[in-house]
Amino acid sequence: MKTIVYVDVLLGVNLLLAWFLLRATARITSSTASPLRLAAASGVAALFTLTLLAPPMGMAMQLLVKLGGSVCIAAVAFPHTGPRALLRRAVWYFLLNLLLAGMVLCAVWFGGVAGVETNNLSVYFDISPRY
Repeated sequence: MKTIVYVDVLLGVNLLLAWFLLRATARITSSTASPLRLAAASGVAALFTLTLLAPPMGMAMQLLVKLGGSVCIAAVAFPHTGPRALLRRAVWYFLLNLLLAGMVLCAVWFGGVAGVETNNLSVYFDISPRY
């Protein structure tokens, strides 16, 4: 059976999740960011989830795209205070993102949850607008 991906739901849910991941990143790294910057970075993060729709890549390329996306997202979210701070924030965002994806995959494997698609280190939990 083929899963239908609702792009508007994919972008909307990831926009919200990215907001909270960026807030957690700010808290962990003791950084400050304005709500406007967080909203813009959440939009960039939502666009990066469209890699789910791209053809499958090799693991090295998936990690490179995910890390590159994390650097771009952190650059938009937080004021520039140097490359080391940017890299620290990007790595924390990357790790929190992977942790969240891992939690979804654990729910699938151990909880019997259906309707999850994975591709290029992106996870889509089927939240259909029909329900």
